Amino acid sequence: MPTGYTAMIDEDPTMTTARWVREGLARAFGVCIALRDESFDLTEGQIIERITKDAQHTVDYHNDALEKAKARLNEIQAFSKDDWTDEWKQAVSKIEVGNTESKGEADAIKARHDSVREDLRKLGAETTSESVKRLVEFGLNQLNLTINEEEGYHQEVPILETYITHEGEHALWYFNYHIEELEKAKKRLEETIATYSEIQAETKRILGN
Repeated sequence: MPTGYTAMIDEDPTMTTARWVREGLARAFGVCIALRDESFDLTEGQIIERITKDAQHTVDYHNDALEKAKARLNEIQAFSKDDWTDEWKQAVSKIEVGNTESKGEADAIKARHDSVREDLRKLGAETTSESVKRLVEFGLNQLNLTINEEEGYHQEVPILETYITHEGEHALWYFNYHIEELEKAKKRLEETIATYSEIQAETKRILGN
């Protein structure tokens, strides 16, 4: 039975080995990994377009994120104490709303689970079937795995000074992170194009078209 790769040469008698390497086999490796799940009928030109677009997308993403990180860093560096206080109050409000919603959801889940636990215990205590007893034990164990879900998530409310320090450190880290990632993405874009160009050149030089 042919694989997705060998079908390319089995079903297309015009497919040369050189083209098979460039248009088929290359997609299994790093330079064309983004094409791994793409159709096998892509032409060489389409492959170059797709892998370049994929690598460029990462460059564009980090470039955009860097601009936003820079804007945020500039914004907080110009903050007055009143600006910080206003933002902190908004953050505290969001945290408190989130905590309240989380507790409400957790309480509902716990009530439901407790009801099911009661039913399972009743079933386990009164049944004479070993199979049912095992199912009861399994069900109780599954419910015990969700204790955190029943407790909910509670985020601590930071004091103003802690919030200012955290936001300042995070904004600087985020800015530097995207500087580094943008450079890596640009390098990958260059390497992607260079590597596929090398594959093209070598297969054509040795095997022809």
